[in-house]
Amino acid sequence: MKDVTPHYSGDPAVEASTDAARVRSAAHRVVAIVTSFRPEPSLLLHCELLAEQVKQIVVVDDGSGAAADEVLTQLQAQGVRVVRQPENAGIADAINLGYVTVADYDPELVITFDQDSRVTPGFVAALVEHFDRSMANGLNVGMVAPQFFMGLAQTHMPQKRGFLEAYQPIQSGLLMPYAAIRQLGPQRGEFFIDSVDTEYYQRAIRQGYDCVCAPALNMPHSLGHMLNVRVFGRFLVNGAGNLRSISVSSPFRYYYRVRNRIILNQMYLLRSPRRVQMLRDTFWEMMHYGFAWYCSRGKGAYLSVLWAGLKAGLARRMGKIPDAVAETSRKVSWKHAAAAREDRA
Repeated sequence: MKDVTPHYSGDPAVEASTDAARVRSAAHRVVAIVTSFRPEPSLLLHCELLAEQVKQIVVVDDGSGAAADEVLTQLQAQGVRVVRQPENAGIADAINLGYVTVADYDPELVITFDQDSRVTPGFVAALVEHFDRSMANGLNVGMVAPQFFMGLAQTHMPQKRGFLEAYQPIQSGLLMPYAAIRQLGPQRGEFFIDSVDTEYYQRAIRQGYDCVCAPALNMPHSLGHMLNVRVFGRFLVNGAGNLRSISVSSPFRYYYRVRNRIILNQMYLLRSPRRVQMLRDTFWEMMHYGFAWYCSRGKGAYLSVLWAGLKAGLARRMGKIPDAVAETSRKVSWKHAAAAREDRA
């Protein structure tokens, strides 16, 4: 197997110079798409750090309205290309608009981020180097993901030719050749949110692309609502003595999670080379629904949201959550919350 791993001299000054050269070399090949919804000023820092690692940043705002004017105007002053959706159309349509916009910069590679991600130094260069290494060893690479997302592994697959295979990588921090994006086509806007990246992954592997993970690379991110786990009146702790926690979504998201899981299984379960993993995921998703019910206030409203998602999935009704279901979801809240963030409605 050809070794294309970079080697370093051991001299700190030389290594620093080499690292800077690696970042510059990778940057001119990559354009970044960052999706935003009611962005906070922290997005300015995220894009400032990212700008050093890519040729251009395109921020697609998903219908935030006038409330986002100040942040988006400052981003433009930083040299970021800002494209605004007139209304909240969902993560898939936002990314698709980004795919169209980045064509102006003739990218070889495209990387996507959520507004909640925080890129670390050398992150993009590490993905690009792993892309090059994988291609040099005969893989048909369609996706390169960090091995870890919030410290959680994105690979549960055997190695292929010595490379870690990614499994359903999260779109934030995901590097793809623009040629592969053009071949795969746009993401499914009718999903709106949830399982959008999973469907794209399933589409990619069905078309013969390899999806790999860059070893030891982690994508820091803020995701969901963290709940401390309480059973029979006692909070559970891990081996280190810290409270155990689990991530749940905003209540309205469970409509999309149920509906899109049904549609995803209808589309791919019988045809996917990962059907065993899909069955396992469906089982654990159902277990998660039960845990979320246990941790909810407004349990009847929560079950109504699940039921609406189930009916929509079986009827193949896609698009945005109905207003009545969204209103019902507002009656649901979580017990034992450790942290929270806002999701797009």
